[in-house]
Amino acid sequence: SRYERKFSDVVSVRDYKTVFIESDSVFRVAGIHSLNDLVEHLKTRYQSDNRAEVLQKFMYYHVSKDLKDFQALGTFDKNVETKVQNLNTYDATQLISVKDVKSHLVFNADADGKGVMLVEGQYDKIANNGYLHELDGILYLAEAEPAVVVWELTDYECFRALSLYQKWSSNDDGKKLEIDREMAKAEGVTWKTVPDDDAALRYYLRSGQYFYENDAVSMSLGYVGWAQFKMPVIAKGKYKVTLHSIRYDSRGTAKLAIDNQIISASLNFASGSYTADIGTV
Repeated sequence: SRYERKFSDVVSVRDYKTVFIESDSVFRVAGIHSLNDLVEHLKTRYQSDNRAEVLQKFMYYHVSKDLKDFQALGTFDKNVETKVQNLNTYDATQLISVKDVKSHLVFNADADGKGVMLVEGQYDKIANNGYLHELDGILYLAEAEPAVVVWELTDYECFRALSLYQKWSSNDDGKKLEIDREMAKAEGVTWKTVPDDDAALRYYLRSGQYFYENDAVSMSLGYVGWAQFKMPVIAKGKYKVTLHSIRYDSRGTAKLAIDNQIISASLNFASGSYTADIGTV
C-alpha cells in the first residue's frame, strides 16, 4: 500500500493504516477455498449480484485509517461502564466495534458478547506504515455499537501535513501555523469571514487547556464568520455533546450546528469554564 499520500510537490503525509486479516484456515471453515468462493459467499451474505462491489466492501472494511496496536485497541474511555470503541474503515459509511468482554477484545460482538477475536501471538505485526492483526473468524460488516467519540478538530490531513504537527514544546507553545486552504477544502474543512481571510483557521500548539495532544484549531472569524468541519462517521444513537475551548475576555460568541441544525444557545467564549455542555443529540 502507499507509504505516503502526496498532496503537492512539497506536501505529503505518512499514510498509516491498521489492517485486519483472516487466514486460509479461517476461510476453509466457512467453505471458502478460493477468491471466487469468497465472492460468491459475500454476494449471498450481502444479497447483491455485484461482484466488484461486495469484494471492495469486504476489503475496505478490513482497513482502518487509524494506527492501532493491541494496546490502543484495548484502551477505552475510563468514564463509561461499557468498554467499547469504534474504528473507522476505508468504507466511509462503516465502523468496526471493539469491545472488552470479560477482559477479551471482541470485534463486532453480538448480544451475547460473541464475535471475532485476535489470534494469540498473531497481532501487532509491524508493516512499513502500520499494523497487521490476524483474526480467528471472518469480519463481516455489522452495525456499530454506540461509543464515546472524541472528535479532534486537528485530526485532518491539512493539519497533519505540518512539520510541527503534535510536536508541542515549551519553545513552540502558543504558535499558530497556517494550513493549506485548498487541501482543507478537499477534506471538508471550510470557512468564510468578512472580509475573507485565508488564515482564519490555523493550527494552534498550546498546553494546559484540556486539549488532546496539546493542540487545537484557532478560529479568527471576525465579526461575522463561520467554520465547517465534515464529521467523522459515528454509530447511530444518542450522544451527550461537550465542547472544549479556550476562554478569553476579548473573545465573542458563536453557535454550534450539526447537519445544518443549530443545537446550542450562543456560546460565550469570553467567560465560563473550558468545557461547555451542549446537551444530548
